[in-house]
Amino acid sequence: MRRAAIRLVGLILMVLAAQPALADSTDLTPQQMRVLGFNFLTAGDTAAAMQVAEALLDRNPQDAAALMLRAQIYDAMQDPRKARGSARLAFGAADDMQTQYAAAMFLADSFTAEGRLLNAQLWLRQASQVAPDDMSYTFARERFGYAHSRSPWVFRFNFEIQPTNNVNGGSQAQYFRNPGIPWLPPEIPIAGEQQALSGTITQLTALATYRLPPTATTRTEFTLAGYQQLTYLSAEAKQLAPEADASFFNFSTIVAGVSRQYKPLN
Repeated sequence: MRRAAIRLVGLILMVLAAQPALADSTDLTPQQMRVLGFNFLTAGDTAAAMQVAEALLDRNPQDAAALMLRAQIYDAMQDPRKARGSARLAFGAADDMQTQYAAAMFLADSFTAEGRLLNAQLWLRQASQVAPDDMSYTFARERFGYAHSRSPWVFRFNFEIQPTNNVNGGSQAQYFRNPGIPWLPPEIPIAGEQQALSGTITQLTALATYRLPPTATTRTEFTLAGYQQLTYLSAEAKQLAPEADASFFNFSTIVAGVSRQYKPLN
């Protein structure tokens, strides 16, 4: 607290020198300090702006606006790692969509500037989810499309839960006709795992694609895809076929491949 008081006194003296209109005031509200800090930053005085930001954070470490001010100061000082760290804290501390959106867009822009387009896409998704209005949402989605089209990595995921009356691909009939076996009746009952069993199927599909930089005539992509199906039998199915094991109907698939497309010059 003592350090905060000393820093605040120093800021008041700075304000009295820089803004005569406040010469009759001995205290600053947080909002006045934020405005002052951004004014210093706009004027290129990052040292003074940082003093304001740190004084605000001494008052309230969860001051989202002060955290964003500090992020922009670090950005002006060309320290993107610290800038992103402060912007992440601002995103978590913010209790309004406008500040969260600003923090997410700041992070997306920072990652885009470094060519880290996958990280940029993640934060642009966050920005679109907290967009305070339709215009902000559209802007975030447009930026996402830009980053997505230029990123070498493409990921797709799909998860489904599907109840079904035939998890095992069994027969839905009760009997099948005797093909001519003399010691069996004309109609043979279908029982156990041969009949359709009800239950639930869960399916997870994941696809990762890496695209090499295209040339004037070629485009090359490496793909890795995985598929997982898990089956769960209903209580009714377990009564109809006590010997049935749901894990028997599970399966997984992994596929890897490479594709290369050619385009004639003429």
